[in-house]
Amino acid sequence: MSSDCPHTLLIENILQVCPGREGPIFFGDAHNGHVLSYPFQVRDAQGRAFERQYSLLVMMMDKTFLLNSWSFLVQQLARIVGRLQENADKVSTEH
Repeated sequence: MSSDCPHTLLIENILQVCPGREGPIFFGDAHNGHVLSYPFQVRDAQGRAFERQYSLLVMMMDKTFLLNSWSFLVQQLARIVGRLQENADKVSTEH
């Protein structure tokens, strides 16, 4: 699934065009697999514009299983992102 990297780079562009955009994005095909990407930003005093952009990825060949798991996966990814952002906020306010 190495072809997913260019797609993830496109997601970085989405974040630049739509500041504050956070949440699930689905892409892929039957040949390369399917991806649920959850882009988000965290505060970082050393990052460009005092933030860094990341994306958590869930990759599967089985599109049906990925889409049927959508609600559960998005809920869990949102929890992970929330914790990462909380921790980043704590670190940035300490410095």
